[in-house]
Amino acid sequence: MINLNENFFMERSILIEEENKKIKLLKFVIDASLSEIYQSKNLNLIEAYRIFKKARKIATILFPDSELTFDLIYKKKFFRAIMERFPLS
Repeated sequence: MINLNENFFMERSILIEEENKKIKLLKFVIDASLSEIYQSKNLNLIEAYRIFKKARKIATILFPDSELTFDLIYKKKFFRAIMERFPLS
């Protein structure tokens, strides 16, 4: 018979595993998006910005109410990639 403590820890373990899967998926999305910005030959500035917005949207789907967190962690990376790819001249 499973007692309440064991049940609690099993549920917690499952939640942590699901959270880790979401984190891995988000990391993949960020890496793929940045790679596309840096490497896509036919990309223009507007499309690069759309890639950023799509990655941000996926992050908020995976982690609701995470817009500010996304901006704090990733916005600078994306804008740096966009500025390197499309320098102001």
